[in-house]
Amino acid sequence: MENLNKLKKEDIYLVTFGKPSNKIDKARIRPVKDYFQLEYFMDKKAYHKNMSFEETISRIQEYIKEYFKDCVVYTKENDIHYFRNSKNIIKSKLHKSSKTKPNKEHNRYKNYLLSNPEQYKFLYYLGISDENGRIYDKGQKKFVQINNFLQILDQSIDKIEFENKKIKVIDYCCGKGYLTMAVYHYLKDIKNLKAEVLGVDLKEDVINDLNKMVKELELKDINFLHKDIKQVDEPVDIAIGLHACDIATDIFLTNGVKNRAKLIISVPCCQHQLFSQIQNTDLKSILDFGLQKDRFTEMLTNSLRVLALKKNAYQVDLLEFASIEHTMKNVLIRAVLKDKINNQSVLEDKKNAEKEYDKLKKLFNVNEFEGDRI
Repeated sequence: MENLNKLKKEDIYLVTFGKPSNKIDKARIRPVKDYFQLEYFMDKKAYHKNMSFEETISRIQEYIKEYFKDCVVYTKENDIHYFRNSKNIIKSKLHKSSKTKPNKEHNRYKNYLLSNPEQYKFLYYLGISDENGRIYDKGQKKFVQINNFLQILDQSIDKIEFENKKIKVIDYCCGKGYLTMAVYHYLKDIKNLKAEVLGVDLKEDVINDLNKMVKELELKDINFLHKDIKQVDEPVDIAIGLHACDIATDIFLTNGVKNRAKLIISVPCCQHQLFSQIQNTDLKSILDFGLQKDRFTEMLTNSLRVLALKKNAYQVDLLEFASIEHTMKNVLIRAVLKDKINNQSVLEDKKNAEKEYDKLKKLFNVNEFEGDRI
């Protein structure tokens, strides 16, 4: 493999392997900063190894001799194609260079907390990326959404004291587990915190698949539970609910408040409970139109939720979760528990919130609301 031995470190742009002949299914080598990273797959599991230039050359030779029948080394001058013929003799061909010099320092996701998607294999298991960490076009919106949520969590978490214990996180109505997995990796890998993460949902087949993924990825302190969130009543430090439908949002908020979660983050979904109840003769010209009444119902429901949280000594913000191009469900409620519940200012805020809560309900003829339990 004479051409390979003539290469310099800066010459290699990418190495790919094809036609596996042994136990390794896929492999590639790429330059990362001042080293090379090998990624290979065995039994549907991904492995990574950082290597020097010298080790990289040796590994290419080893793989083409023992594990693959085909290899392309993309370089500055040429694409070098190595292959084993029918007599198992290694041959090579030179082709015109087809790759440009890779940017080893930055990528298009550099401003995201999950800035290196290839490190997070759950993205591949959940269909957001390919096995090499490249985000699919169809997965771009979900990836933006996940990182937008993590950014808001990141802005909140440093303000909270967790008393140096293992943080308990519950993701209510976790769905396919995108957010649950992202929060787990954020706490463990980015913040280096001790955390136990639980995702809860009613879809048994999805929950079984998620637990299978957790087992295959050999992750600890994360679990998925098939259960109605009404039946979940346990200590929680961070309570999250992304698009919990209608009163499911109020149920999870109630659970978080009851267990004195230090941080609650909610992105409500469809909200129907108040729609048929709302009456106000002064606003008849607005409420007579179904579309406007539906949007007004959303605003009123979230306003009552905010006040209910304030009544329970939470400092509450309403934020934009993701830009409108990514999701219409873009209102996020963030609530942080105030430490000194008996503080005079906290007591005053609670009192004012109670008055406003009752006033709003009376103003719009709201008699039945799941948020009353919060």
